[in-house]
Amino acid sequence: MNLVVDASASVRSQIGGPSAAAVLTALADSNHVATTALHLAETCNALRKYVRAGQLTAAEARDMIVRIQAVIHEVIPIADNAAEAFSEAVRLDHPVHDLLYLTLARRRGAALLTVDARLAALAASAGVAVVDLATPTPAE
Repeated sequence: MNLVVDASASVRSQIGGPSAAAVLTALADSNHVATTALHLAETCNALRKYVRAGQLTAAEARDMIVRIQAVIHEVIPIADNAAEAFSEAVRLDHPVHDLLYLTLARRRGAALLTVDARLAALAASAGVAVVDLATPTPAE
């Protein structure tokens, strides 16, 4: 299976919690993992929040960033689907950063890997395959 992974799934794969094992399994079982260039900034920002809260050290977070990047085969420039993501964000009244992942998955015929229940529902309603996680949770 080809996947597009969003930041919520990548962070969950490292910090644990609901769906973490399912995310890791989906990543391990995939043929190709792609994401948008925004992904790295989003994952770094999310992990920074864990450091600020005292739940991770900066060194632990940096190691997680390396592991997250290691499973990604292809990073797509934002410009490749920014106009499409913007149009869909306006049409669906949803943040552009999420639509970058959704439109990339749609373009690629890939399944979207996310733990963001709202994005997963939106993707499914738009006809984009979503990896079925046992316990989807709200966005980080």
